[in-house]
Amino acid sequence: MQTTEEPRLECPLCGQGHRATSLRRGERALCVRCGSTIAEEGWFGAETGFVFALTGLVLLVPALLLPFVTLRKAGNERIALLGSSFEGLLANDFGLLGAWVIFCGLIAPLILLCLVFALRATARSNRWWAWNAPLRQWAERVQYWALPEVQVLGVMVAFFKLGDVVAVSVGPGLWCYGAASICTLLAWRRFNLQPAPSADGASESTEPPTRPGPSSLFRPVALAASAVILLVPAYLLPVMHLGTVGQTTSDTTIFSGMVQLWRQGLGGLAVIVFTASFLVPLLKLTGLACLLAAVRWRRLQHARLLTRIYGAIDLIGRWSMMDVFLVAFLTGAVRFGRLASAQPRLGIIAFAAVVVLTMSATWSFDPRLLWVRSAPAGGEVAKS
Repeated sequence: MQTTEEPRLECPLCGQGHRATSLRRGERALCVRCGSTIAEEGWFGAETGFVFALTGLVLLVPALLLPFVTLRKAGNERIALLGSSFEGLLANDFGLLGAWVIFCGLIAPLILLCLVFALRATARSNRWWAWNAPLRQWAERVQYWALPEVQVLGVMVAFFKLGDVVAVSVGPGLWCYGAASICTLLAWRRFNLQPAPSADGASESTEPPTRPGPSSLFRPVALAASAVILLVPAYLLPVMHLGTVGQTTSDTTIFSGMVQLWRQGLGGLAVIVFTASFLVPLLKLTGLACLLAAVRWRRLQHARLLTRIYGAIDLIGRWSMMDVFLVAFLTGAVRFGRLASAQPRLGIIAFAAVVVLTMSATWSFDPRLLWVRSAPAGGEVAKS
């Protein structure tokens, strides 16, 4: 094992500095202080991220052009594409929500794959070295809002929610999109856990992030408080109206939609909706409140546990977007005029705002504030 005199790898969660070390295939480098993974050497080499990014880009082309789903009602057939969600929301005067859905479901994953592809393709080129650091920063920002896997889950739940309203068959576009979402996740993981290359091809850490300042808590507190306020209309107002000829229909709230799935015998899906729509936002806001309170009143005796709580909050928060994708898909796909139609309601705007605010609050919280009592010192990484 070779080390340098100065720390070269800094843990993004606690700020602990580490000396660089070589990893064998399948090994991970763990932070000696908080235990998080800061580097990983995959079984198939560093170029795996490049391969996944290229594959994802190729798959997004048929995912965008080929039929996503085919719906049939009373002899009428409708083919929905990936962009139909935006068209449906725009037709119902929910254009801003439609733009956000298409950004998280298509544009952000596309940008992320392009950035990972470009960074891996030029990793050893001195000519493009000056662009490496800013492109890595953009990739980190974009990946936070790239949610293709959440959209896939939302579409799958929508299939069961349609029930007897329309007949649905999966198109090749959805299969390609699902595969592209997996490639996006794997490409980012393989890229993110690789140290940044230097101009001469050696690995080195990126510049250490700015240390927390006195006003570091203001933004996450404001965002979390706004999310709490919007939870009331998000849960009380209807989010969608799904109507069909011959059936009594009414506006559906998040809670009534979950009850409907349960009564249809789809208890597993009802649990998924309950977890993503109720438990995740509430647990996330509760966890953020605990972290903010711990930093504000210096209750940092269990900093390692608090850091793990932050990691869990950061991981699960994105799945609350499932309901937004579900409503967007139904709005764009179920458009049979008087025979069957789906229209969004104001509650989905409030719920989407809650998701964005909670994710933004988590993003703006600096987990290194949990470790301000102990100054980071250089040390060897732990391997596993």
